[in-house]
Amino acid sequence: MVDEIVAQAFEGGFHPRHTERLAAYWGEAWGGPPSYSECCGTESDVVRIHSGNGPHEEMDRRSMACFELALDDVGLADPRLRRVLLDYFTWAATTTMAAYPHDANDADSRHETSWPSATRARREPCSNAWPG
Repeated sequence: MVDEIVAQAFEGGFHPRHTERLAAYWGEAWGGPPSYSECCGTESDVVRIHSGNGPHEEMDRRSMACFELALDDVGLADPRLRRVLLDYFTWAATTTMAAYPHDANDADSRHETSWPSATRARREPCSNAWPG
């Protein structure tokens, strides 16, 4: 990761299938199939992972800039799609994922998922497994 502030979020490493899991998470968050919930967890689990790290407004601002550069890197030129994706990323980074800066356990008791699939049981705990 080029940005030293954003890279701090990954100092402990990240799941080897992070990109695929992130795609599944976004797909489900946008109303697609429950791929993330069935394999990896719930929206509340993701909120918990992003909680308890203190306020991080500077990291959020810089991650939004990195995300916009990533859209450039993949050649996404459609201005409306770029705006929607950037708006969603910005909203998630500054609201849902920043809602519990002091204690990750707060996400367990306070966060209510907005996903329709939230009532479905997941097949297995978060692991290296991925449906194939």
